Amino acid sequence: MLLIRRISQLLCVAGCLEMALPAHAAANQALPLECKLTLPASGKAGSPVELGFELISHDKRTLWVLGWNTPLEGLRNVFLRVSRDGEEVPYVGPMFKRGNPAREAYRQIRPGGSLHASVELGLAYDLSKPGVYRVEWAGKLFDVIAAPKRPPRPLSQHQMQALECASVEVRLN
Repeated sequence: MLLIRRISQLLCVAGCLEMALPAHAAANQALPLECKLTLPASGKAGSPVELGFELISHDKRTLWVLGWNTPLEGLRNVFLRVSRDGEEVPYVGPMFKRGNPAREAYRQIRPGGSLHASVELGLAYDLSKPGVYRVEWAGKLFDVIAAPKRPPRPLSQHQMQALECASVEVRLN
């Protein structure tokens, strides 16, 4: 009986805390976005290898996604983990330091819509050796805004969101 009463108290505390959260905490909940990565099945070592990126919205509102550190802006920081036959391939591309974003740094996704981008992996990773290359998403979305709010917003108000993407592989001969 004591255990049941204690569980009831804990559930009440959890429920009361949830109701007492400030309005901006509710906005931190992940928005329904899906990520897909694509690579060709095979290619030649040292030749261009294009990684496809698709961001799909399952929200009923228009969303604005800050494209920083995603293929939406190219390879401008580390947001992928690339390995060849199980060994890490280091990132050798540019690294950007940033201030507050401009409106143009955000990409709009209409309800049920998607965004597409592709990047040439060889511009930031050494793909010159034969092997099986595995590409994994290692990034996050730095800011996602749901309508009726509109971008931009300052760094201090960004709401980061995790993004799950299935890894992909390509065999380079």
